[in-house]
Amino acid sequence: MEPTSALTFYELLLRVAIKTGMAYYGPDGQQKAMVPIDPHNLDVCKRIVNDGFRLFESSQPPRGWHWKNRVATILFYPDGNGPDNIDGDPSRYMLPADFGGFTSGNPTYVAGTSHNTQISWTDPLFIDRRKQTSVQSGYPMFAAVRPYGPSSPPALSSTRRWELVVDPKPVSADTIQFPYTSSFNKMDAETGVATGGSATSLSDSTRGEPNDYFKGWVLTVIDGKGKGESATVTGYTGATGTFTFTALSGGSTPDATSVYYVEPAGNIHPAGFQFDFAVEAAVLAKAEQTIEEINEGLTELYYKVHLPQAHAIDGLSRPRTVGNLNRRCRPMHRRIWANVTTEHDI
Repeated sequence: MEPTSALTFYELLLRVAIKTGMAYYGPDGQQKAMVPIDPHNLDVCKRIVNDGFRLFESSQPPRGWHWKNRVATILFYPDGNGPDNIDGDPSRYMLPADFGGFTSGNPTYVAGTSHNTQISWTDPLFIDRRKQTSVQSGYPMFAAVRPYGPSSPPALSSTRRWELVVDPKPVSADTIQFPYTSSFNKMDAETGVATGGSATSLSDSTRGEPNDYFKGWVLTVIDGKGKGESATVTGYTGATGTFTFTALSGGSTPDATSVYYVEPAGNIHPAGFQFDFAVEAAVLAKAEQTIEEINEGLTELYYKVHLPQAHAIDGLSRPRTVGNLNRRCRPMHRRIWANVTTEHDI
């Protein structure tokens, strides 16, 4: 469970909106601050927050950020019907969304595998050439990463995702793991005022994204009818700007007073809540660099106070040896009065 004190994307947006004077205070201007509902202001705040996190990410310690070290787990599906399989091919698997092409260790079969096959990283072209000769099945011995391409044969496309290709084609539902360095993409959200709704939908006719663009996102009503209630979006119709869901968490029916906030599931910065103060400071520093009217020393505060603290926290999170836990007795030599003599006593 995510710690309740962790800063969410909404909270980072709100801090920037307040600092830049772009916050929404309700239709009467008398309510508590909320994230912007004006598309331009929201876009500016989103850009500042994402650029602020990139500033924090790039301000890494000499050895790099420890929190960026991740482990990818891939489960082979010999029939090609696994959740990570690509185009039903048992040799192709989609890698995590934060994988940016940097592996930091060799792939290995997890403990309990009934064979001792070794897997070696190789070039994707090497695997393609092997498949041109013959498609073999067995325990994969070679693996490669390459930019994901939805066409066949794979080719570069507009996506930034990466895929894993292995050879030979898996014959067993084994699991492999390998370490990698994560890459930050972006946090995202949209806001607006509903133009209508029902028990299972909220409509905003001013929107125009493609069908199902928001499918799987979490919609929360932040003001008006249904305030504080949320639901997971099960479908989206671009022509009418209609979000569909099973029901809002409180059972309310949104109407034209409902102000909504919708974001992807898991829409948080990836550094971990222990870096929240540093991330917030970096975001506000980026706001100061972007908005000329802000001149409060926020950039200096980030570099001189919060960033050094973040480096220290990251250093403490690195694994280290604890030394020998066995207690050993060290001989100690003491002088007692009985050993002491003087010339007068002789």
